[in-house]
Amino acid sequence: MIKSYSIVVLVLGPALLCSPLGCKQKKSTFTFPHIPAIVSENLTTVVAFDEDNILLAGDYNYLSTTGQGSQICHENSKQGFWTVQHTGLNGELICDVVFPDRQNGWAVGILGAIIHTTDGGKTWERQNSGTGKHLFSVSFPDKNNGWVAGDVMTLIHTSDGGKTWEPQTVQQSTDENVFASEVIFNGVYFLDAQEGWLVGEFGSVYHTTDGGRNWQIRAIEALQPKVDEDEWELPKLTLFDVRFFDRQRGFILGVDGTMLKTDDGGREWKKVDSAAVNSLFSIAAIGDTCWAVGDRGVYIVSTDGGNTWTNNEHAIHTKGWLTSVAFVNDNVGWVVGKSGAVFKTIDGGKTFEWLSGVSYDWPEFKPPKELVGE
Repeated sequence: MIKSYSIVVLVLGPALLCSPLGCKQKKSTFTFPHIPAIVSENLTTVVAFDEDNILLAGDYNYLSTTGQGSQICHENSKQGFWTVQHTGLNGELICDVVFPDRQNGWAVGILGAIIHTTDGGKTWERQNSGTGKHLFSVSFPDKNNGWVAGDVMTLIHTSDGGKTWEPQTVQQSTDENVFASEVIFNGVYFLDAQEGWLVGEFGSVYHTTDGGRNWQIRAIEALQPKVDEDEWELPKLTLFDVRFFDRQRGFILGVDGTMLKTDDGGREWKKVDSAAVNSLFSIAAIGDTCWAVGDRGVYIVSTDGGNTWTNNEHAIHTKGWLTSVAFVNDNVGWVVGKSGAVFKTIDGGKTFEWLSGVSYDWPEFKPPKELVGE
């Protein structure tokens, strides 16, 4: 590798030259800042069991846990608080993690990776998914029944806690706005062992009431692109996640700030003004307060159950993508994303502490006063 160097020559006038005995040096007030660093890899998922017990997952099969979440703040955030778990994977990206109860959990990733824990994430064992396709989303309404969705219409199901996995067939859409014969499924969510939802590319929304044996395509008018008669047809918007917070209230998130909401269990989906223009990836809710995150540091908040949203972009100081948000209660929440970004709030999301990754607002990096003047 060829390196080039720049040589800077400083020319000092006679008035600036003095001996060490004749000049009194001003002591610098600059102290090297604490740079919090948990991990440098991209993070895809945060699971918050309570204020202390937190799990992080992401690229290169990174998965770690802490039991001291309430003690972590900007000043002391470091790798030492976290225990990196042996996953049994070979560097695969972990895309999603779910825990139907405190002990049983599943993580899924690229190249058909599925791992399972029965001790709250302390140890993990690999399961045979039966596929080499990328797996992006996992849902377990209980510790026996689970579904995993992924690339090229991949959907697999287990009824025995992952000991065996079987593919499920999803009908291909005949919609003219679907520009591919096999779409990518990005999000799956089951309310119980029978009723579930599936979303993906080209505005694909599917619903089942019999455990996935049969899936119905849901045509949602709000997703239909509006074009003039003399314009080319446009594909429907890609959808990234679907989530329900009770039997009636659910959300679908997508590209360009797309958000759909239902208040009647999915019989009708309405488009909501999310106050965001970039993609939305993850949503959390405690009562009527909802939080959602997405691309380019998008962070939006609702206090009326998700009907109206406010863009609170200055609360989380990053322009990198934010992939996952989780709240323990009304006050304590976590957000993770690009390049090991980890942010924590203890005031309900009004402000977030930078715990790891890259932030655009680092007051600790201001130059010493003697260099910039009082």
